[in-house]
Amino acid sequence: MELGRIKVQQFVGSNGVRTDYADPYVLEKLSNIATSDVLIEQIVERINNKKERDSSPLKHEYETLKKAIESNQQKKEKVLGLYEDDLIQKADLVQRLSTLNEEKERLEERLSAIDLQMGQGGTQLINFSMVKQVMQNFKNAYQESLTREQRKRLMHLLIRQITINENRKIDTIQIQLNKEVANHFTFKGGEDSSITDEFSPPFSILIEL
Repeated sequence: MELGRIKVQQFVGSNGVRTDYADPYVLEKLSNIATSDVLIEQIVERINNKKERDSSPLKHEYETLKKAIESNQQKKEKVLGLYEDDLIQKADLVQRLSTLNEEKERLEERLSAIDLQMGQGGTQLINFSMVKQVMQNFKNAYQESLTREQRKRLMHLLIRQITINENRKIDTIQIQLNKEVANHFTFKGGEDSSITDEFSPPFSILIEL
């Protein structure tokens, strides 16, 4: 199975899974991933590369804001120096410091928002063992399912969408990896689910068969 055409893209929500065509052919393709470290490594690399690209603008703005806050502090010190040297009046000092304090407050509010966004997973990388565990446990759970409804539910959880070509054959399978998937296939029973923050924000992997 070749992953050269795998695309990683963010998505919000799920538009429904085409489980009508989730037959043994689909399971075979997913099983190939679950049993291949090479394929999983390719998936992890694609996801992490995209996460880093998406986080670059945030990192740049974060550093720009940090420098702006440092500059703001230097301006304050300069104004205080002018006042101490009797080069400006007290009223002028108060007005300038008030303006600088307002500017600093706006900068710090934006910096705090970016810091929170980055801390929620904007730059955190996906773990290889996490993806492998998800895929292997999905395979095992599917094979051990006793009813069609159980298998359908597992497919619905992992697969975002299956597309069908003009010949009514499966064209693409789109897998979704997110906190819900990770919690279900890795951290049952209330174990340390904080690791699943690696899947925030959610990503889908488009596998073109």
